[in-house]
Amino acid sequence: MGFSTWGFGPNETDKEETYQFIELNADIYSEQIDDKIPWAAWMNNSTLPTEFTDEIDNRVSERLNNHKLVLSVSLLNTDRSDLLEDYDGTIPNYASLNDTNIENAYFKHLDFLIFKFNPDYLVIAMEVNELKLHSGAKWTEYKLLMNNIRGKLKIAYPNLPLSESITLHNWFNPEVANPTDFIFEISNYVNQNYEFIIWWAYRDYDKLWETFPPEYKDVGKLWRDTGLLDENGTERPSLTTWKEILEK
Repeated sequence: MGFSTWGFGPNETDKEETYQFIELNADIYSEQIDDKIPWAAWMNNSTLPTEFTDEIDNRVSERLNNHKLVLSVSLLNTDRSDLLEDYDGTIPNYASLNDTNIENAYFKHLDFLIFKFNPDYLVIAMEVNELKLHSGAKWTEYKLLMNNIRGKLKIAYPNLPLSESITLHNWFNPEVANPTDFIFEISNYVNQNYEFIIWWAYRDYDKLWETFPPEYKDVGKLWRDTGLLDENGTERPSLTTWKEILEK
């Protein structure tokens, strides 16, 4: 049971407090690498951007001992319609998403991150079903791309569990005829023998949300108030339940 390292505020002290909370209240945690991909550097075998290496080195320095790590890496941009941009705001030119230069560069990206973090689990791409909603053609190309990359990773890291993440909200119908039956149905979803559970934000991130650009504020509200602590750090009853289950 654990949390992502998504901080509740924009300051370094907020990030440090997040790691400290995870260390005391979890046995696994998730690092999410989804800001940018240094495509040009990987493709040209040139020096990686300092902004990228500093961010990775900082996270690696916070690696929690005696905690398993789920490393999640994003291939896709914010709305999951295309490749994640490079540090100069561009994306590589490609005829097909599974072009060899894309495949080789993304494998290098994952290989570098595996070397740095030494994760126990690797999510090789995030929220990938959203791409299918945008483009059936790109979805077909994506599957070919990932099949090749997955094969390379299994050869290089045969004992590293691999997965891809999907979103669930597009599967839900907002109109529920019988709420009682619906609650019973979805309650059964959680009654499974899962490998692990990652709770996204341990604390409401109102402070961080206030720094969001206007175009991201609406979507940011979706998870803003889902913490086991509120925005002031006050514990909710859910934290007591969390601790009871963790200690079993």
